[in-house]
Amino acid sequence: QDMEKERETLQAWKERLGQELDRVVAFWMEHSHDQEHGGFFTCLGRNGKVYDDLKYVWLQGRQVWMYCRLYRKFERFRRPELLDSAKAGGEFLLRYARVAPPGKKCAFVLTRDGRPVKVQRTIFSECFYIMAMDELWRVTGEARYQVCGRKAVLSVSVLRAVLCIATCIPTLRASPSPPAHGICFQC
Repeated sequence: QDMEKERETLQAWKERLGQELDRVVAFWMEHSHDQEHGGFFTCLGRNGKVYDDLKYVWLQGRQVWMYCRLYRKFERFRRPELLDSAKAGGEFLLRYARVAPPGKKCAFVLTRDGRPVKVQRTIFSECFYIMAMDELWRVTGEARYQVCGRKAVLSVSVLRAVLCIATCIPTLRASPSPPAHGICFQC
């Protein structure tokens, strides 16, 4: 009897979470799409009103990834408008996200029309860009998304290696002799 009650409770939670997901997706589909410049508004009030039109690349990538993942994994989200929105967001990312040096680094923040505002040393934006491109490729089968994602992966890999070495330099300077099997094990 306890097992049956647990099953009923879990089923109730599953239904509630499904309803919440439907509500959240409907909210973002209705309020976040920038019809004029592409991409998504991500700074929205509870009423859907845009309070800041800056576009954070990691949030753009996350929304593309989420739309694609929902489209690919859940039958009820296999709607053309969801995929079209993901592709439109992907096009905004392809057009504007990778900025410095040319095509190697993603901006952290863009203006509404895609001009870079800030580029950071972190790889946060690049990670979400890669996730978005990978999921777009999985959903559409379009190789250009896979190629763009791979180029970004290579950039992130190089950046990661440089950051790793940079964090190890103080350790190397303090040590009387370098580590026996490479520059820095913890990297």
